[in-house]
Amino acid sequence: MKPTINSIAPNLPANDVLKAVEWYEQKLGFTRIFIHPEESPTCGAVVRDGAEIQLFQMKIDPKKSDWMSHLRVTGIEQLYEEYSKEDVIHPNGKLQVKPWGDKEFTVIDLDGACLTFSEPANATI
Repeated sequence: MKPTINSIAPNLPANDVLKAVEWYEQKLGFTRIFIHPEESPTCGAVVRDGAEIQLFQMKIDPKKSDWMSHLRVTGIEQLYEEYSKEDVIHPNGKLQVKPWGDKEFTVIDLDGACLTFSEPANATI
């Protein structure tokens, strides 16, 4: 059998893992997989549909972060509308069609990680 890679789960830094997990749950609709250890978390993970994000304790200045993740989605216009209501869209990351043919928008998490959500512009919605 030929091996296949089925998914990827980026590791993103969090100044406070519990707060970061809660932010992903409340603002982006993710579900908690785990936090560890419970009493003083140093790592955790969240999932929404097929996307998993793992968070790890790291002191980071959110204004100087260069962490990025690209998430492929379907129904980008509906997702954009959902996240717009949560006021999490980056001011320079509004939904638009890019020269490479994707519709994209960007969210910045609590610790400055850039999350770009994209879908081929010719996708049926």
